Amino acid sequence: MLTALTEEGKMVHLIYSKNIKYLSILRKNHSFYCPQCQEEVILKIGKIKIPHFSHKSNSTCTNSEPESEVHLQGKVDLYKWLKHIGFSVEIEKYLMEIRQRPDLFVRKNGKEYAIEFQCSPIQYKDIKRRSLGYFSLNIIPIWILGGEPYQKKFQLINNLFQLSDFQWAFTQYNRQNGMHIYSYSPKTKRVILLSQLTPITTRKIFAYQSDYPLSSLDFPFDFANDQLSIIDYDFWFYEKKNWIQNKMLFAKNLNDPFLSEVYHNKHSPLLLPPFIGIPVPFMTICKTNSVIWQYYLWLDGIESLSAGDKINLMNLRRNFEKRVKNGCIKLRDMPLIQIDFKNHMIYHYLKHLSFLGIIKELEKGSFIMNKSNSFPNNIEEVQRMEVELSKKLDIKS
Repeated sequence: MLTALTEEGKMVHLIYSKNIKYLSILRKNHSFYCPQCQEEVILKIGKIKIPHFSHKSNSTCTNSEPESEVHLQGKVDLYKWLKHIGFSVEIEKYLMEIRQRPDLFVRKNGKEYAIEFQCSPIQYKDIKRRSLGYFSLNIIPIWILGGEPYQKKFQLINNLFQLSDFQWAFTQYNRQNGMHIYSYSPKTKRVILLSQLTPITTRKIFAYQSDYPLSSLDFPFDFANDQLSIIDYDFWFYEKKNWIQNKMLFAKNLNDPFLSEVYHNKHSPLLLPPFIGIPVPFMTICKTNSVIWQYYLWLDGIESLSAGDKINLMNLRRNFEKRVKNGCIKLRDMPLIQIDFKNHMIYHYLKHLSFLGIIKELEKGSFIMNKSNSFPNNIEEVQRMEVELSKKLDIKS
């Protein structure tokens, strides 16, 4: 904590307090109390962390978790940056209505923002609870991960990263960067943006990483979109094949809803056409692999159609919702996103099928079948179709 109340009710800020002698005198002459729980707190003046207040070990305050040096320094950096660029900002402001205290509270152009600088893993339910609390007061939550947390999965494959469930919970959305995550490194004083998140598996993703000096940025963060292609389609189809093979190897076939459905409909998981299980915008909302949800879309609303038959987006959406309800499709928990992107995802999948010539768009949300599509007969045919599809999708990107 960088703020506390004296016994007289005066707020003490440690943002600019570096004079150890002055702080030692202050600690000797005053007692300090948490603005949230009113418990007595300790003013710590050490050589490693910057000066800060800390709850006693037996505290029951919800805000009593120990803060790392990175967390304390990050809050100071972000506060000074916001002040420098002229915004109204308060550090650790206590919001009585929801009993929460964001790291930073910012006002800009009639809007209010709560910045949470999170350096240690916390449970998803806590991120969701705190975010919903801010939303209930029309405050926009902005969560920023501490440090440089993203793992490069393979150095030889560009734009390939791995995210934990904890990191997924920080996903936000805007038009410029699509689904994205912010982080800040007090060590380098740079903000890192991981944008255009495109899941390959539950944790493995394609994404574009860029970073900027904090001092060069405005608030809220507004990063230019370079419109770079982030997907290696050869690798995508390689990973897709591995995923299917592992599912067949380790799943209990008849007890696995997806495999059971595939076999029931006399299909082979290894002989699905390549356009089932392709990357499309907004698919981040699905925790279920793209092979599964796209197979269900195809099976429930497209496969039985003949050339010239109509395809309606809303019908596909209803079929999709049924699959979600019965547990065949699982959606990813993203508490910072308040928009329902299911229609967007399904529509973009249909747009991809239209680009590939399988269907044709009549008007937005309405399509017709261009031709009937049969499934491949052998692995060689699948591989040939993947090569053709990769070339087309590379051009589209």
